[in-house]
Amino acid sequence: MPCNDTYWTTSDSVPTGLTLGDFGYTNEQAAILGRANELGCFRNPASGQRYEAYCGYPIVEGNPGSIHAIFKPGSCELDVNAKCSQPKCLNSYPIYGTLDGRPYKIQADVWSGSGAWGFQKFNINDALDIVAPQCINAYMRNEIALAKSILANLIARYTSTNYIGKGSTWQLGQVMFCMRVFQQGGTGEFHQMEKMLWSLQDQAHGWLPNGYNGPGLPRPGHNPENQDAGLLPYSASCVDRIRSLKGAFAGAPLIPE
Repeated sequence: MPCNDTYWTTSDSVPTGLTLGDFGYTNEQAAILGRANELGCFRNPASGQRYEAYCGYPIVEGNPGSIHAIFKPGSCELDVNAKCSQPKCLNSYPIYGTLDGRPYKIQADVWSGSGAWGFQKFNINDALDIVAPQCINAYMRNEIALAKSILANLIARYTSTNYIGKGSTWQLGQVMFCMRVFQQGGTGEFHQMEKMLWSLQDQAHGWLPNGYNGPGLPRPGHNPENQDAGLLPYSASCVDRIRSLKGAFAGAPLIPE
């Protein structure tokens, strides 16, 4: 995998850091969020890039998606010209250094710096992990009708496939989180998603897989962001944080300097 040996500041680390305190892991939470602050995750710019929406930072206007960018060595700045080497990103990325004898990088999902359209002009049928953060973004910007339509679309993707969706545990958890924000945690749809989620958990080790083919049918492999999937919908502090920010950023043109 081209993105192994990478410290991901957003999808892997930030949501996990926010949730761990709810489950008694306060030291781990402090360590993760401390490192995120050191790297300027919430400072440059002072608004969300993608998954920061789940932390209460509305997404940069004009950013319906994002690119994988690299933190410059020795600084807290991102180099959007240094991209991930996944096939969709095309460019190679620099190696930071070594940890326990292995190379590592520090990456984030960030605004590409292009796109003049407003945040409402994204494609509602785009990849789920692009669209789900926009549901929370619209909620915080007081575009409640838009947020509800996004959520209805996300839920329909699961009800139409017997709750398999695209088979990504991380994506499933994001939809469940959005449903909790909208107080839909008691619905039949939520319970079906919950049933799917916990049927995938490894009973010996507790982790959730990266993907699945159906109830009780996990695919091989697991990573931090798919552990977020099991934590985000059940983190009361994360859910309550977003609920408290309903409409808080109405009309705010958040564009990076």
